[in-house]
Amino acid sequence: MKVPYKKALLDTDFIFKANLAHNRKHQSLIERVSNFDGYEFYCHEKIIEELSYHGFQPDPLPWLKSKIECGDIRCLNDNDILDEIENELHHNAVQSFFDMLKTSCDATSVSFFDYYYAKLIALPDNVDHNTFIAALKVCEEAIQNGNSIGEKKTFVLAQLLQMKYPGRVVVFCSDDSRARQNIAYIDSRFRCLSIPSVFQKLRNDGVEKSEAEEYFGSLCNFYNSHGQKTVKVWKKGPSERISISLEEMFEGIYSDKFEIKGTGDLRYKE
Repeated sequence: MKVPYKKALLDTDFIFKANLAHNRKHQSLIERVSNFDGYEFYCHEKIIEELSYHGFQPDPLPWLKSKIECGDIRCLNDNDILDEIENELHHNAVQSFFDMLKTSCDATSVSFFDYYYAKLIALPDNVDHNTFIAALKVCEEAIQNGNSIGEKKTFVLAQLLQMKYPGRVVVFCSDDSRARQNIAYIDSRFRCLSIPSVFQKLRNDGVEKSEAEEYFGSLCNFYNSHGQKTVKVWKKGPSERISISLEEMFEGIYSDKFEIKGTGDLRYKE
């Protein structure tokens, strides 16, 4: 029997970093990830906006837009999500979207939703679909870039997918542990993969060390240029994170020393 596909979401930071990691043929890690067996990929429309105003180099937008156009990645906006909720629940869709958005915002800041989405809070309980979406747009026009709206909307989309496909949602996200903690706050059933754990997955999938090392080397060049030379991993047993060098992490992956936690962190097996 065929195993059901996992529903994978791509966030801004993951796309950027996986796009700049490449092999000697200039094939990107993000392209390799998008071809993982058993995954269907999604992103929120806000991710495109974030990638555009950050001005990342190399620019991942051409890759992302081409994947969306050919149907390899499904990109949803807020209206699409509300439609999907209505199809699932047939009633209380607006309230469900409201709750999902509040949960996503509360994961990062308890005051963010009340401050920026006051117009939504003031809407009547029986507000219709179009009025809600219009008010949502007005709210977000006042939110400045840099407030991680793409991350918050990714969390909304993740909640929708969890509703439709319980236990099958995976978020490919930042290697910042804060983002992964936020996801766990929303729903402990979500699974995460960060950039480091993607290399563990490559190893688990049988990718040769020499091949993975090409991607890793170019990624390390970026990390080193920004002053990052270490990564945090978990010790086995006591709940303790320790810092190790990027090179030690990679060698540990290919020496079978790590396993992937549900949060996307690496943990020593022994």
